[in-house]
Amino acid sequence: MAAIVAVPLAMPAFQEHLGYAYAEYKTFALHLTAVLVATGLLLEVVVRSANGREDGFSLPVMPKLTRHDPVSIVVAGMIALLVAQAISTALSPLPRVSFFGVYEEFNGFNLYDSISLFVLFVGVTLKFRSRARLRLLITALVVGGSLTAAYGLSQHFGWDEFGGRQESARIPSSFGNTLNFAAFLVLTIPLTLSLAVLGRSSKLKLLPVIMLLLGLQLAALWLAGGRGPYIGAATGILFLLAAIAAGLGRTAFAKSVAVVLGATIITFVIAVSPSPTSVDGTSRLRSIGDEIGSLAGENVDVGASGLKARFEIWRTALSLAVNPKVPQEEPQLKTLLRPVYGLGPDMFVHSYPLAVSPRSDIELQVNAHNLPLHIFVSTGLFGLISLTIIFTGLILIVKRLFSGIRTQVSGEPLTLMLPSVFTAALVGKSIEMQTGVARVSDLTPAVVILGALLAGYSLTLRADLPVARSKSFLLDTGSKLIPACRLMTIGLAVTGIILFVSIFSAWDMRRIGATAVLADSSNLTSPDEAGQSYLEAHRRAPNRKRVVYTLYESYFTTSARVYADGRQELAHSLLLSARELWLDSEKRNPYELGAQLALAKIASTMVERGHFEFSSELLERYSRIAENNPGFPTLTGAAATAAASIGEYELAIEFANKAINTESRTHGWSKAWFARGISRFLLGFEDEGISDLIVATKKQPGTEGARLAHLALAKIYRDDGEPEQADLHNKMAIE
Repeated sequence: MAAIVAVPLAMPAFQEHLGYAYAEYKTFALHLTAVLVATGLLLEVVVRSANGREDGFSLPVMPKLTRHDPVSIVVAGMIALLVAQAISTALSPLPRVSFFGVYEEFNGFNLYDSISLFVLFVGVTLKFRSRARLRLLITALVVGGSLTAAYGLSQHFGWDEFGGRQESARIPSSFGNTLNFAAFLVLTIPLTLSLAVLGRSSKLKLLPVIMLLLGLQLAALWLAGGRGPYIGAATGILFLLAAIAAGLGRTAFAKSVAVVLGATIITFVIAVSPSPTSVDGTSRLRSIGDEIGSLAGENVDVGASGLKARFEIWRTALSLAVNPKVPQEEPQLKTLLRPVYGLGPDMFVHSYPLAVSPRSDIELQVNAHNLPLHIFVSTGLFGLISLTIIFTGLILIVKRLFSGIRTQVSGEPLTLMLPSVFTAALVGKSIEMQTGVARVSDLTPAVVILGALLAGYSLTLRADLPVARSKSFLLDTGSKLIPACRLMTIGLAVTGIILFVSIFSAWDMRRIGATAVLADSSNLTSPDEAGQSYLEAHRRAPNRKRVVYTLYESYFTTSARVYADGRQELAHSLLLSARELWLDSEKRNPYELGAQLALAKIASTMVERGHFEFSSELLERYSRIAENNPGFPTLTGAAATAAASIGEYELAIEFANKAINTESRTHGWSKAWFARGISRFLLGFEDEGISDLIVATKKQPGTEGARLAHLALAKIYRDDGEPEQADLHNKMAIE
């Protein structure tokens, strides 16, 4: 229950300088809750086994793993998906990164998060097998949705004193991203509506309260501006209304429709109220049809918004799923088998630049923006088959629920309605996840609701329903477990818990401790003291990109300042310190683009300052960047310029040609034309070189590449005795 409230609400309150910590706080809450749940389940197993009970370690309503039992099918699919992720992690190009995750802000799909989510799923499935507990779960989710919606609306009206995020037009609430906030509301909105017909909350005097809570959430969803969540929430509401009409009759249906209409009026009033920012939700809603139609149009950069951009990501992801590419050399057989076990969790971001069509800008994609496709590309056929098993079980549950609702075989309509409510939330969420990027903040409640659906479905199982109640397939194998097997099971469970707690202590506690140090630094007025805080945070939890980048910027800018003052030795020492920071990060993830660009920039600066011993490193780093990111011609052009700067003219021409060849699909690349032009000129092909340099000045006027080309032409013309042309190009370089 704690995770349901803690994960959505966790945020760096009053700590605006810790914008990165939104994801960290939520991940910490998830992992801590998972450790507590796993420990609690283990203690229960030990106590029950010590008392001689044979049902100490069992999942509900699972006679045996059979296609006839939808609960068994779903659980089998969840287990298979976790195993698929474990296999994919073991065979990942970077197993450690696949286990812990590549970026803090893009969590939810690494193996550590998946294990934690699975523990919560098991805990809810086991422990929420009563109507009272399921109602309590619904209430907790409704409270979470209402609180986050109220906070989001305060941002819309400029009243955010906690996170200082009033400037955002589309409200993010306590989430790190506005779409994840909207994705969370997709889950809570149907649950809030269900209060109108479930138990005591369905009394008429409470309907205005329910109407208000639903109105707040719908208004927040509207102002969040996510088109996928719009469709998902609408689908969830319609599904629930259909279930209410079929199972509870016209009166309950009319009451629910009245609540929706009242909430819609509240949403309208909030949406049209004056505020510092505005979101044109109507235009975004109308654009959904246009977006669907645009899929037949021309190609666009992935940086563009909408379904057309998603389609480009999907096409690249599908290409990688069928024809995998990884940024490292590996045995051919391993690559050939990657369609079976995938690229590895959180490895899509490193393979994407290898397969994407040339882009005009640098746009890394950590997620395939489609849940089935992302699981397919990350975990291969194993993961896709596992997901198919889960959906098969869910479809059977939905089919049997509606069959039971129509025939009223249970004799207690509300018992059937509880799992129907959870189903409505999951149906809406499944629609939203076809275009969204799920993270811990919305995956956690989704997995909890999935467990609640299985627990609720178990309540409907009677002798007169399609599936009869039976013992767990984990223990009921035709005979009782012998004591040795029981001890072995407990031993494995204890070992797993010890490992889980050890990872939590070594990973999460160190990182949250480092963040606590940075939180305290906001009160420091001295730059030196603030810098020491970042150094202490880095010491406690190395390789955190945001911390490393902040320290790197400080070292680099200070180095530039003291170098300009003539203190070359100190400037060199500061650059070496910045380099050491990124070298440590590179050991963990040698393919992270930000680290490679920073190290390349440091090497380039070293060479510019006369430290030519860094020339080979400069060339090696830019060459690696170009080879690992062929989909980003701007990086290839930069590699060409770097090669030309140290006299590797033939290699510079090779890189430049690669960038120039993409111009029909992107735009002109002045740096590439400059690098090719200066290299040709210095290799003796003077006319061709001058021609390329002139083209460089025209491809992207005003850019660094055009400026360098003007300066080169000015020198060439001055050396050739044409001062007028030289002065013209000098003037244009300055402008």
